[in-house]
Amino acid sequence: SLDNDKKLEMVVKFDKEVSRCIKLLEELEGVVGRKKDVSQQVKDAREAISSGERTMSEITNTNTTLKRQQATVMDKFQRLEHQASLKMEAAVSFVEEQLKSREAVEAE
Repeated sequence: SLDNDKKLEMVVKFDKEVSRCIKLLEELEGVVGRKKDVSQQVKDAREAISSGERTMSEITNTNTTLKRQQATVMDKFQRLEHQASLKMEAAVSFVEEQLKSREAVEAE
């Protein structure tokens, strides 16, 4: 009977240990599941960051191109303004010369 009591005690201890191991495995499954979720979130965040960096690079390149184009247009505009100013001066001078010639012809 003493032998049976010891066997029963061992079976009860073993059963408790098995139950404890099962509980630990269930907890581990939960932790692994949460780790997978967090890993996916990290992966998604990294992809979003990479996408944002690509977009930022494209915007920066576009901005640089637009600034270059703006500088070119401004240079052309300034040249045209200068040419217009020279033509205006030439036209004024021409008109003044014509008026002087007319006055001289009329004075004769």
